[in-house]
Amino acid sequence: MKKRFFVVLTVILLVLPLCVNAQRTPQYVFDKAGLLDNISDSEAMDIHGLIQDVNRKHDICVAVLFVQSLDGMDEVSFADDFYDENVFAKDGILLMYSVEDNIRYVSTSGKCIDAIDGNLSKISKAISGPFEEENYAGAIMAYVDTVDSLMSANKTKGLGTSIVVSVILGFVVAFIVTGRMKSALDGAKLNARAENYVKRDSLDLNVSRDLYLYRTVSRTPKADNNSSTHKSSSGRTHGGGRV
Repeated sequence: MKKRFFVVLTVILLVLPLCVNAQRTPQYVFDKAGLLDNISDSEAMDIHGLIQDVNRKHDICVAVLFVQSLDGMDEVSFADDFYDENVFAKDGILLMYSVEDNIRYVSTSGKCIDAIDGNLSKISKAISGPFEEENYAGAIMAYVDTVDSLMSANKTKGLGTSIVVSVILGFVVAFIVTGRMKSALDGAKLNARAENYVKRDSLDLNVSRDLYLYRTVSRTPKADNNSSTHKSSSGRTHGGGRV
């Protein structure tokens, strides 16, 4: 009897976490303005499926927030704070749209800062048309597709840089190795003292003067104070901008 009790208890402890996790379905779209109330179930499933695919593909979290108003807050603080309190992911991006303020803003975090911040115009171009037509489901799809393209391009760029660095390192190593092999075969040694090649008292200088043939100029670049990154109220680093 006691043995059966422990078996049942073990099964419950193993299954319970799975049930809890199954109930915690990740939320990627937060529609607090009711802009998506009229979309079909199939459209909602398409949006959720696309976001999940992009999130898995790039190991990030893509999210969307629609609100009626910013309630007097600036869009940067509003979007960053919402991201920190609801998205949680270290690497991710949030598209925020405020209806009354007519502001669209993107907040980026982690590796999405490098991949997205320099390409905000591409997101703006992709979503402007659907937003003007009040096709909010289409705007989300266009936004997610663009994020997917930008993250993929950033991966390719990083791979190209790695290949170039590897080739350069290969040449450096080959140069060092062949240099050592050459020095081992060369019997002649370099003599750094010129006096060994000059006959003593054979040169008499009557006139001397200094000629400056080159000039060295040192320049220190000015610090760049236009960084696009900033700290949210929770201390997390964010990037982003209006789209």
